[in-house]
Amino acid sequence: MTDRGGGNDFGREAIETLIKRMEDQKGEFAVVAAGYTDNMKLFMEANPGLKSRIDRVIHFEDYKIDELMLIMHYYLKREGYIVTQDAEAHLHSYFSFMHHTKDKYFGNGRAIVKTIYDVIKAQNLRLARLPLEDRSPEILQTLTIEDVKGFDEKRALNAGRKAVGFSKPVGAANHTNKPS
Repeated sequence: MTDRGGGNDFGREAIETLIKRMEDQKGEFAVVAAGYTDNMKLFMEANPGLKSRIDRVIHFEDYKIDELMLIMHYYLKREGYIVTQDAEAHLHSYFSFMHHTKDKYFGNGRAIVKTIYDVIKAQNLRLARLPLEDRSPEILQTLTIEDVKGFDEKRALNAGRKAVGFSKPVGAANHTNKPS
């Protein structure tokens, strides 16, 4: 294993300790290692003794679009939200685009969960602009097309990248401090 973090190589030491324990306590415990495919390949090749002691490797395929939509519905229900048909159709297109343009680091289910929480934030910003008397329980629990329209191809392509500086939240109004 190469020392990619600088300083001492604690990864190599951890693997050697793990291998020793796997040998000394064989059959007494299980080791589960999980990660992106390329990273796991590097991990398994880090020490010749490691690969020979791991007898099962399970590869999980990415979720399909319909499965991602089920994940979306699960989280929305859990959080007490419903989604309008047009907002759901928009999210389906957004998730499809994300899925079809994914790279090797695509978080799959995690990306859907993050998107749902971002949509809820957008809805909260939209509702904050409503007068209190207009905020019914139904409105408070409904995600609309207005809440999801900022989730587009550009956002999907940038989903894995961290922005430097400040960004405007989805659904936030354009305000300037310039006098009229």
